[in-house]
Amino acid sequence: MGILPLEFMEGNSVATLGITGEETFKIMDLNKIKPSGILTMDIKQSDGILKSFPLKVRIDTGLELEYWKAGGILNYVLLDFMQ
Repeated sequence: MGILPLEFMEGNSVATLGITGEETFKIMDLNKIKPSGILTMDIKQSDGILKSFPLKVRIDTGLELEYWKAGGILNYVLLDFMQ
C-alpha cells in the first residue's frame, strides 16, 4: 500500500494531543477506508495511557483510493497493464 494521507480534525493537533514521538500508533478499520472518510487512530503512550481520536482521510476520489490500494500510481498502471 502507498502512503495514506491523513489530517487532524478541527481542534486536534500534535500539541493538543500531547504527541511526543514516543507513542505507538494504530489506525483502526483501515479495511473500511473510503474517499474523504473518517478513521480512528489509537495512540498508546509510553506510560500506557491510550488515546483515540478521529482523522480525516485525504484521499478525495475513488480513483485516488485505487491508486493507494495498488501502492501508488505506477503500481496501479503496471497492474492494469499486466491484466
